[in-house]
Amino acid sequence: MPAPGIAKRVYRIPLYTNAGVRNGIDLFQIGDSVYMNGLLSNADPSARLSPLPKSVTIARTQADNLTETYDDQSIANTFDGVISLENTIAGVNASPAMAREIKNDECVAFGEYIVDVCGNINGGSVENGILYPREVNTDSVDVRYMPNEYTAKQKIMVSYQYDVLVDDADFYTVNAEDIGVDLLTVQGLKALNITLDTPLTTGVNATVTTIFGYDNDLEPVTGLLPGEFTAFNVTQISAITVTAAAEVADGVYALTYDAGDQPSSADVVEVYVSKSGLSPDDRDTATTP
Repeated sequence: MPAPGIAKRVYRIPLYTNAGVRNGIDLFQIGDSVYMNGLLSNADPSARLSPLPKSVTIARTQADNLTETYDDQSIANTFDGVISLENTIAGVNASPAMAREIKNDECVAFGEYIVDVCGNINGGSVENGILYPREVNTDSVDVRYMPNEYTAKQKIMVSYQYDVLVDDADFYTVNAEDIGVDLLTVQGLKALNITLDTPLTTGVNATVTTIFGYDNDLEPVTGLLPGEFTAFNVTQISAITVTAAAEVADGVYALTYDAGDQPSSADVVEVYVSKSGLSPDDRDTATTP
């Protein structure tokens, strides 16, 4: 197997789904763009493959092996040195909001794949045709945001160790030509903020923005259609069909419920956006008066 090129991008994925299924990339389907885009846009965050922005450098180091010295002065290795990475993201993608998103990974056991400058992807072991990620020691993750200075651009520095059992000899690489998407250019889901107000039995107002922008002027998400909103009656455990989504201002939608799905007084309704390219993770609730 040819050696991978210079590391350029990191993709992260939880080690297991919420249902307890081990995550990995199916090598029999990796050439299928539908399959790969499905991993990148999975509505279940515990099964989603998430890219970080391109890195300016991904520096890898390995600690010295632990050894024992015998009386005759011969040495035996007792434990291999742990591999560490320092990932530097710079420029427009290195925002405080992005740093917060990366920092959220500290609460989830995850692994990662490395994409090199040629678009090849390499990960950990291969078992039964599945390329599994390299397991990260999440306790070691350190995310630091560095603002602009006179002599330096803003940066995010992400440093961490791999699990102690991760070994270079177990790494596998897949040729970029055999992958259904360009892993150097593909974008992850855009993270959103959604807030509900003015709840009624007939509908609710939803304000949808990205997580980027000034605190008092976040980037609005415009042009959403009724079918791109998902509403659910938490109290009655039933779906609510959104029949209209009038955009009364940029990113502000007056949602109308189907007459047969309207909630009763005191019912709690949850709403989130379900559209390709946008993250469904953020959702808000409102109590019907």
